[in-house]
Amino acid sequence: MMCTFMRLTIIVVIIPLLGTNKIFGEQYNDTLLYIFMVTNTIGNFTNTIMGFAGDAALVMFAAVRMKKIKAYIKEMKDILLDTELGDKGQLDKLTEIHCRVEKFARNANKGLGPTDSAKMFMFSSWIVIFLISAALVSTSTSATNKFQTITVLCFFIVMFTIMALLGMMNITAPIRAWNAACDQELNIPSIQRTINVLFGRREDFDRWLGSHEMATQRLFGMKVSMERIRALGSLVVSLVAVAVYLIARQELMNLL
Repeated sequence: MMCTFMRLTIIVVIIPLLGTNKIFGEQYNDTLLYIFMVTNTIGNFTNTIMGFAGDAALVMFAAVRMKKIKAYIKEMKDILLDTELGDKGQLDKLTEIHCRVEKFARNANKGLGPTDSAKMFMFSSWIVIFLISAALVSTSTSATNKFQTITVLCFFIVMFTIMALLGMMNITAPIRAWNAACDQELNIPSIQRTINVLFGRREDFDRWLGSHEMATQRLFGMKVSMERIRALGSLVVSLVAVAVYLIARQELMNLL
């Protein structure tokens, strides 16, 4: 995604600025733009080579986690259906598989949490940097060709916002897989009586399901849920949209 974004940036933004003095001035503009394109190409190539193995490992691990989620929920359903075990036997079996899967989930979230947190911090930082830059250009009294500069900065803001939203979607993949497995396996009438006997109410059982480490991810050490991610995504989109509108409004009005 990042490589595609940077290629698009070079084609759409950087190349059209060659031969102009709209960013770095007449003396240094082309030199700095060429330096950016060369170093960016080398950096992206190096990052792709070095990150390929890590990305492949993350994809493979995500597939393993999805299988474990489905297997765990199915095993839970089989235990709840096996009334011959008795109440104590069912609770013992549930406790056994619960401890096993939670140990896996804690280790997984402990390893992936810092990586996901770093990505979200990076996206957020760039969005803030570009917003501040666009605001400074917009309020500057000495800058020339402000509209094109602000357009470039807003383009970066939108792209990094999209990448942040895609990152949030990736973070919630295990949560969505968990919810889908629960809906598919645990919403059958034949286990409702057993759930009521073992947990008291369906609401208590659902609360226990939601408390699983396997049912969540962690960002900055805190558990995240679908509701929190949706709220965060909506907040980010709203704030960015309002900020871009306020920054670009005056320049758009000047064009009319």
